[in-house]
Amino acid sequence: MPFFDVFKALLGHNGYKANSDSPAENFLRTLYTASKCRYVASSRLKNKGMFAFATTTALSLGLIFIPLMQNAGLELSLPDQVLNMIQIFLAVSVLVYSTINSQAGYQVGAEN
Repeated sequence: MPFFDVFKALLGHNGYKANSDSPAENFLRTLYTASKCRYVASSRLKNKGMFAFATTTALSLGLIFIPLMQNAGLELSLPDQVLNMIQIFLAVSVLVYSTINSQAGYQVGAEN
């Protein structure tokens, strides 16, 4: 029996897509659809903001970790010049990424 329910839903015979005679029912369905879409968009923006925060944090931790390893006196497999280039790349990445994310305003969009 569940197979037929899925088949009916795909064809639009499940009552959700059916045309109703009442304008009130059409209005309520429109409100439900709009609220569901807004909730999903809000969740998506929150997730995007959290991903941006985690990425910026990981890049910043890389900037902290590399000089600590160099100052610890450990023998690293990469030469100091390569590590310095990696640090410069990470610093520019953090700067650009955090600037882009601050201009995007994910939190404000998610709250609205």
